[in-house]
This record gives sequence, structure tokens and C-alpha cells, in this order.
Amino acid sequence: MKNPLLPLLGLVKRSEGLVERGLFQHPGAVFTLFLLMTLWLGWQASQIRPDASFVKMIPTGHPYVENFLEYRDDLAGLGNSLRVAVAARRATSSAQATRRRCAGSPTSCSTCRVSIVRR
Repeated sequence: MKNPLLPLLGLVKRSEGLVERGLFQHPGAVFTLFLLMTLWLGWQASQIRPDASFVKMIPTGHPYVENFLEYRDDLAGLGNSLRVAVAARRATSSAQATRRRCAGSPTSCSTCRVSIVRR
């Protein structure tokens, strides 16, 4: 059974001699070629500008991310805190008491540790 790769092996052996003669008989041309490639790649590398934008790194088409981007200005400055807003369907006596205690504070009540979200 004949190996189907034998014709390719002969082609590689013939081209090997051409490449070897080209590299070793013309060292100045090879050096110039590599010098030009180095200069061109160095110039290309100098054109790279880092952009670590948060928005470019997240999937902006996802519904959660779209919601975040919609309310981004409201969430600015919160840092690593989590705010939870809870609304009662009907007012209870304890909710009314909390509202009375927190009536003087525009955003939070330190006595009951409740954040008030005004809409």
C-alpha cells in the first residue's frame, strides 16, 4: 500500500533547498526584511490605546444590563451597597409609626434603619 503523503514529502524536500539557499545566500535582504517588519509592528503597537470602559465589557443587550444602564445616574455613588425598597400593599399601624418617626428625615431614619425612597 502506497502512502498518499509521499508526493507532498518530495515537494517539501525540494522547497526546503530553495528556502535555505534564499536565507543563507542573501543575509542582507533577510536582515532588511526583518528590520522593516520589526519597525512596522512596533509602529502598529504604538497605536494601541487602552480603553477599559465598563460599558464595553458588559453585554448591553441583556435585559438586566439595559435596566441598569437606564437607572445608572440614580445608582451612581452607591459604591458596593445594596438598597432594597419594600412597599406594603396596605398600611399597618407599625408602618404608620415608622412614617411618623422618619417624617423629618429626607432619605433615611437612623432610629429604625429604614431607607425611604421617594417617587
